[in-house]
Amino acid sequence: MFELYFDLGEERFLSKADLEEMEAPPTLWSNVRPGSFKLSTLFDPSEFHRHLQRCEEKHYDLITSLQNKFQNYEVPVVTVKERSKEEVGTIFERINNTATNLSTLDLMIAWTWGDDFDLRDEIRQILTDLDEKGFGGIPEKRILQCLSAIICKTTSTKAILDLDVISVRNNIDKLRTSLEQAVDYLSTEFLVQTSDFLPHSHQLVPLTFLFSRGGISSTGLNDAIRHWFWTTSFSKRYAGSTDSHMDEDISLFSEMLDRPARVSAITRYSHRISRTDLIEREFSIARPFTRAFLLLLAQKRPKSLLTGKYIDIGRSLSSYNRKEYHHIFPKDYLRKKGKGKINSLCNFCFLPASTNKRITSHPPSKYLYDFQLEMFDHATSDQQRKASLEAILESNLMPVDDDIYLHDHYSRFLEDRATVVLKFLESQLFIEED
Repeated sequence: MFELYFDLGEERFLSKADLEEMEAPPTLWSNVRPGSFKLSTLFDPSEFHRHLQRCEEKHYDLITSLQNKFQNYEVPVVTVKERSKEEVGTIFERINNTATNLSTLDLMIAWTWGDDFDLRDEIRQILTDLDEKGFGGIPEKRILQCLSAIICKTTSTKAILDLDVISVRNNIDKLRTSLEQAVDYLSTEFLVQTSDFLPHSHQLVPLTFLFSRGGISSTGLNDAIRHWFWTTSFSKRYAGSTDSHMDEDISLFSEMLDRPARVSAITRYSHRISRTDLIEREFSIARPFTRAFLLLLAQKRPKSLLTGKYIDIGRSLSSYNRKEYHHIFPKDYLRKKGKGKINSLCNFCFLPASTNKRITSHPPSKYLYDFQLEMFDHATSDQQRKASLEAILESNLMPVDDDIYLHDHYSRFLEDRATVVLKFLESQLFIEED
C-alpha cells in the first residue's frame, strides 16, 4: 500500500501498481524504474546518494528539493501531561486549526487504545457480525451508547468519555452478545429484518441494556417491552433530547427487571396518534412513522389481495423495494378521479411485485371481485367467497365493508382503515390488570 514512487518526468507520485501498468518496467536494482525513484530512498542517506548518481543531471535539483521538503518538514506536536480527558479534548479543539471534527468515538479510541486493544477494530467487528443479521448500518455512536448503557446506565457523551479503560475492555464481549440478542428479539418479535426498517436506531440501546441484564424472563415483561416498542415507534419520543429519553427507558427497564411487579409502569408511555395522523401522513420509507406502520401491518401476516396466499414478509422487509408495496386505490385511478391524499399511509399494503403489475390502475371494485373469481372453482359458494375475501382484508388491516370497495369510496376507505389500524395498534399495547 505504501510502496510509492516519484516520476521525475511527470513530477507526480505513483503507486507500484501504477508503474507496472506503464510501458517501461522497474529495473532490477532497488526496484526502481528509469525516470523514477522509490519514495523511501529519501529517508535512507546511502541509498539516496547511490540513486542520485544514477539519475540524469537535469533531475538533481528536483530530487534534492523533494528530499529537503520531506526531511525538513516539521510535524506539530503538543505533549500533554497530568490532564483530564475533558481537558485534553478542549485542548485538541483549540489547536485543531484544520477544522477536523473529533468524534466521541475518536476520543474513546484514544483513551482506551493499547497494543492488545483497539476500540475501533472491536466496533468494526461487531458491525460486521451484525451485518449478517441485517443490522450492519447501525451508527457507531449508537454502539458506544449501548456500551455506556451496559456499564453505567446512561448514554450521554460525558458519561461515555468518563468510562474507564478497564470497564470498556471487560464489557466488549457482553456488548457484542447483548446487541446480537437485542437484534434477534427485534427480528422474531416485531419482524424487523434489517436496521433500515427499525423506526429509531435509538430503540436498540435500551434493548441492549435489557439483554445485558439477562433479557426477558416473563410474559408480563415481554408485554411491557412490546408496549414500549410500539409507543416509541409511533411517537416523537426520539425526535429530540434523545440521550435523556434513552436514559429514562434504561432506568425503567432496570426497575422492571429488579421489581417484576412494576411492569405496569410502562403504561406511562403513549403514542398520541389519531385517525387524522394516519390519513394525512404520506408514505415514505425514510420516515420512522412509515417504518412503524409497515411493521404493524406485518404483525397480521397479510395475504395477497389477489391470490389469498400469505405474503413473504421476510422478503418485503429485508430490503426496500417500492414494488413490494401497493396503492390499494391505484395512483392513476385516483388522479383521473381528481382525488387527493393519493400517497396516504392508509392507502398502502404489502403486495408482491408480480401481483402489483397485474392490478395496475384497476380500482378495488375490479381487482377485489372480478380478478378474485379466478381463485375459486364453480363449487365455491358466494358465502365462502365472501368469507375468503374478508379474511384477506382483515389480514391487511383493511375494513371489510363491501360497500366501500364495490363503489370505490376512497374517503370512506381512508377513514375506516385508519380506525382499523388504530384498533389493532391498541391491541398490541400493555393492558394493566385490575
